[in-house]
Amino acid sequence: MWARKRLDIGYTDLACGLLDCLLPHRCDVAERLLAEAGQGKDTSFVACTSVRSGFDLLLQVLQLPQGSEILISAITIPDSPRIIKHHGLVPVPIDIDRQSAAPQVSLLPHAHSPRTRALIVAHLFGSCVPLEPYVEFARQHNLMLIED
Repeated sequence: MWARKRLDIGYTDLACGLLDCLLPHRCDVAERLLAEAGQGKDTSFVACTSVRSGFDLLLQVLQLPQGSEILISAITIPDSPRIIKHHGLVPVPIDIDRQSAAPQVSLLPHAHSPRTRALIVAHLFGSCVPLEPYVEFARQHNLMLIED
């Protein structure tokens, strides 16, 4: 498994970033577009300083019972399981498929227990994991699906 080692940024992205720094009113446009995207749906948008701080905030709000389990990729950054443990929860690692770097769907039923409350699917090393099988598993077992 190799990281792609390729920056996915173009001149247009850099120009938009520069404009956002120079013209702060553009943020109003982004907020309006996000509001329109969630219109009529049960969605919320929260801006966080990082994915990890957002994850910590989510676990604070959920207030899952102590000892609840969260299914997580066996290969992940150390902060994810550390944050889970900080909230008194149990990270349950799922081995990844070597080709796709995604948690093996076939192992989810074996890792799931009555205490399982969530499933985290991370797009590792620049991969793009098709979420359909994870969405279906989460629906069947009434789990929150968290995409990282």
